[in-house]
Amino acid sequence: MSMHVTFDRIESAYCRLGYDLNWGFLTCPREKFLDPRVLLVGLNPGGGRGDGDDRSWERQKVFSEEGGNSYLFGEWEPHELGQAPLQLQVQGLCKFIDVNLADVASANFVPFQSPSWGELPKQAEALAFAREIWCDLASDIKPEIIIGLGLQVGYELARLFGVDRLNALNSGWGATKIRFGQTRFGGRLVILPHLSRYRLFNPDGSENRYSSPLKVAFGLGGVAHA
Repeated sequence: MSMHVTFDRIESAYCRLGYDLNWGFLTCPREKFLDPRVLLVGLNPGGGRGDGDDRSWERQKVFSEEGGNSYLFGEWEPHELGQAPLQLQVQGLCKFIDVNLADVASANFVPFQSPSWGELPKQAEALAFAREIWCDLASDIKPEIIIGLGLQVGYELARLFGVDRLNALNSGWGATKIRFGQTRFGGRLVILPHLSRYRLFNPDGSENRYSSPLKVAFGLGGVAHA
């Protein structure tokens, strides 16, 4: 992992931009970014509504989750360990594509927390900073599979990893699309609708009504219509 991507670099930007909630970057141990086969990226950490008004609240700033992948081992209140809806979706995703979640490199594209993306102040500045650190981070890795949660982070990853063309498939969930394309080094980028809202996977990885386009997007076979 690039020596230029550090806790202090993110903390400096956090202070410069005047944020008062916490921040979190890697949602897995740092070592998982040494040579990852699979990379999973969300947009930014959610939560925190009202925390900034509670001066007794102690901010937690997390560069990496050294105890294990937070989609598997994180305790996201009010849910039990690993049982939040988004965690179950990511667990189901990894089982569906036959990947061990404990081995996945995962992170937030923008490290700064907000209750929703629309409520993050200074979005343009936050994205500009995120592009800088991801440019450094991506220079050292060539994942076989890159998964973006949501269209905005997906487009950022497409630019970052040199995806010239994105194919679109109907997900089976209304007009919502699944997009995929080839990276400049022969990897595969898959952009999923954000799994906090769109429940595309069974937690045990078994097939369901959405499986056909997902198989096409991940190169697992199957037939789907654009």
